[in-house]
Amino acid sequence: MTGVNAAGVERWVCVIHENVSFGGMELHTDAMLDTLVARGYRIELILNHESSLERLLAAKPERTEVTVVRTAIPGYADTDACSRVAWRKVFGALRSRELILPKGMFNYGSIAFLWECRRWFKRIVYIEHMEAAPLPPKRSRWHYGVLPGVGLWWYRERLVRHARSLFAHRIVAVSDGVKRSLVTRCGYAPVRIEVARNGIDSARYLRSAEAARGIRDRLGIPPGTFVFGMLARLHRQKGIDVALHAFRHLLDTTPGADFRVLIVGEGQEERNLRELSQKLALDSHVQFAGFVPAPAEMLPAFDSILMPSRSEGLPLALLEGMAAGCVPIVTRVGGMVEVIAHASLGWVVEPEDPVALGVAMTSAMRMDETLRETMRECVRQHVREHFELSRTNERLLGALGLVAA
Repeated sequence: MTGVNAAGVERWVCVIHENVSFGGMELHTDAMLDTLVARGYRIELILNHESSLERLLAAKPERTEVTVVRTAIPGYADTDACSRVAWRKVFGALRSRELILPKGMFNYGSIAFLWECRRWFKRIVYIEHMEAAPLPPKRSRWHYGVLPGVGLWWYRERLVRHARSLFAHRIVAVSDGVKRSLVTRCGYAPVRIEVARNGIDSARYLRSAEAARGIRDRLGIPPGTFVFGMLARLHRQKGIDVALHAFRHLLDTTPGADFRVLIVGEGQEERNLRELSQKLALDSHVQFAGFVPAPAEMLPAFDSILMPSRSEGLPLALLEGMAAGCVPIVTRVGGMVEVIAHASLGWVVEPEDPVALGVAMTSAMRMDETLRETMRECVRQHVREHFELSRTNERLLGALGLVAA
């Protein structure tokens, strides 16, 4: 593939990003930009409002093939009224006729915004990173206490969700779980969705005993303490509150257990989570590390990576943790069950169940060290064989339809 077609014309691709919090979508998008640049594409990257992608762009000033356009226009998220005229002016100044929309949530992209995109771009591709939320229960309202309503709001919401899919020429889901949610909860046509699972460069996450000691010493974690680690946005979706209740269960059922919980990340729920930790008397066991510029560098200090999410796509943090030899404990949501495909790779529990989560954590902590080392090697090999970035990038490019220029 080249960024120049048969007529010698440069290939330009527009990418629009809007997401304040920092997470796997940003890392995925940044890796996608690198891949497209390596294949000769030039990119017009629209950062709308405050974009957490700025952190990664600042680290790569040499990537001159990416032209950044900063905007602050309402309408990309469907919670805002769309300024169609403003978007039209921005699109009119671009060279790109192909558009990629990495969507951190399924409802990104108001109908008015997508309408303007379709007017300008010849080809639109969605990358769906998250499961679609379930539709609320269909309850009819009673008018004046006498006449039952027909629940038109429910049908309208379902129609809007389906209509969003009609503006895309291709839809890429990062896991089968994400695809399934879009089909069952949004009415997307299955044949229009291709799955291209996330991947990582596993060689970057080799486990180092020396690095582990350094991180633990810096954080005041004694040698021999079992560390459950989380790399996550501090958001309700991530289920960290459920994990805190599970930790309380773990303490109550295994008195004297020597473990620590290390939470790496920032987000809107930080204050609430800190207060919950205090309320549950967990302060001596839970550490909030806050924002870390390179969060994956904390992985050598983890014995287990914990993902108690209520909703997910296919989190890069899980793959990174497994590549670093952390035994995984996850919930049965999104694509995580596609990664933890059998019991030799870790524990899968139902979401919103702190007791089941606590039982899994107890099992991981009490595991014989020889068996734990065997599991470590199993999860590392599993990531290398099935989620290596070099392979998953090819699948992504094929799903995007950008393999041949």
